[in-house]
Amino acid sequence: MSDKNAIIDLIKNEIAIMQTNLDEMRVQAKMAEMEARDRLQPEIEQLEKRLQESRQRLEDLTHVSQEAFEEARKGVESAVNELKKGFANTLDRIKSGQ
Repeated sequence: MSDKNAIIDLIKNEIAIMQTNLDEMRVQAKMAEMEARDRLQPEIEQLEKRLQESRQRLEDLTHVSQEAFEEARKGVESAVNELKKGFANTLDRIKSGQ
């Protein structure tokens, strides 16, 4: 009977150690997530700013004369294309874990 209790205690201890390791892994994963978020936050804020600027340029585009429309449209399209590239780059970095 004592062998049985010893084996049970041994397994309990191993499980407790694995639980501690798992808890530590969770903490490390959470910290890595926070670090990644902190690294990406300035990029995300820049994208938010550029998105707002693109919205404003689009709004301005609706108020330009027909003569100025073509030139203004090119500027808006260029800004939106650059914004798309910025979003794609940031998403790639998120997916790759950088």
